[in-house]
Amino acid sequence: MRGSSSSLGREIELVRAWLAIVEIRWGGGVTFSAEAEQGLDHANVPPMTLLPVIASLVSADVQSRLALRLAATRDANALRIRIIGANIGIGTSAAGERLGATHERLRAIHGDNASASVETVAGETEIVVRIPFELETGAD
Repeated sequence: MRGSSSSLGREIELVRAWLAIVEIRWGGGVTFSAEAEQGLDHANVPPMTLLPVIASLVSADVQSRLALRLAATRDANALRIRIIGANIGIGTSAAGERLGATHERLRAIHGDNASASVETVAGETEIVVRIPFELETGAD
C-alpha cells in the first residue's frame, strides 16, 4: 500500500487478511466484524490507518479471546470509525504509542479535522478515528 490514498473497504480487507494470518500463525482468539453505513466502503482513508491500531490491540495479548467490532458512520462532513471491544489492551505502552502515532499522522494530513482517541462507553473501550468524509475518485 504505497499509494497516498485508500478506501475504507480496502483498509477493512487489509485488517481481515492480517487477522487470517494471525489465526494461522498463533491459532488466534480474535473475532472481528465490520459494519459500515451504505456507501462508506468507498470513503477515502489514509493507507494503513486501521491495521496498526488493530495490530497493537491484538499483539497486546494474542492468546486471549478478543472480540473487536468496527463500525463506520458518516457524521455530517466526517467519517467516524469506531473500533470497539471489551478488555482491549490499549493501556499497554505499544498500543498507546501506535494510537498516538495514528492521531499525529491523521492531524498532519487533515489538521484539526482529524483525530484518533480512546473512549469508554458502557464498559467497552472504543477507539474512535475521525477524518473528513470524501469519496474516492470515481466512486458514486
